[in-house]
Amino acid sequence: MRNFIVAATIIAGMGTAAHAAEVGSAPAYGGSSQDAVVCYYSNVGNTPITFTSSVIMSEANAGTPIAEVSEFCSNGIVLPAGQRCRTVSVSSIANAAHWCKATVSNKAGLRGRMEVRSSGGAVLTSQVVQ
Repeated sequence: MRNFIVAATIIAGMGTAAHAAEVGSAPAYGGSSQDAVVCYYSNVGNTPITFTSSVIMSEANAGTPIAEVSEFCSNGIVLPAGQRCRTVSVSSIANAAHWCKATVSNKAGLRGRMEVRSSGGAVLTSQVVQ
């Protein structure tokens, strides 16, 4: 009986993990004046979306997320239908491309946009998160 319970627990856990989805943007480079990267996410669907993680990556950082100055889309945050959240990083790596990456419970109703901005807030370039 104990083996059955352990097996059922493992299978249930695998089912939950199988529903996780990754979304991300293509890399974007805003030139030597880029100063900030913002990843926006909107839930345009009818069901809540849970974020497991939301990070900003840099080609110059060897696959490690760069430090964020505000993080509203991670650590189990549930994004209700019709709501939005964002992740922001002030780029300390001005001469590198950056991209957004997130793990969510369901990407069907999720839309997103990544913006590379100057220190004055002007959008230098952007990419769709899909």
